[in-house]
Amino acid sequence: MARFVRDGEFLLLELSTGEKLEAVHDDIRIPVTDVVSAKTVDDPFLAVGSFKVTGSLVPGILAVGSFRSDDGTIFAAVHRHTPRALKVVLHHGPFDVLLAGVEDPEAVLLQLGLTDSISVQPLAHAPGVPPTP
Repeated sequence: MARFVRDGEFLLLELSTGEKLEAVHDDIRIPVTDVVSAKTVDDPFLAVGSFKVTGSLVPGILAVGSFRSDDGTIFAAVHRHTPRALKVVLHHGPFDVLLAGVEDPEAVLLQLGLTDSISVQPLAHAPGVPPTP
């Protein structure tokens, strides 16, 4: 099963060996500063795009790999045995969204230092200086 891990200033999506074969992709490593938002998803199969770019798709069973949707390019690692997922929206890199099925997405958000549905963006002004209106 895929898992999100925080490694200092990086967010990793670590895939199992089987998922790497299904996705035709290795683990994904992105700077935390590229995270726009993170939230829990109750039905990850609905969040996966309908057009598979690379990887494996068996509707309702598994979706592992790259997909296209209205949200852009999604990298998904979801399986029917994990009915909930964590969705991470990005603003740089080859993917617009990382979506992975996890047992307890709220706990993963806390472990990663992210907050459900709250944007995680770099400051648009210098620290300690209020933003200009």
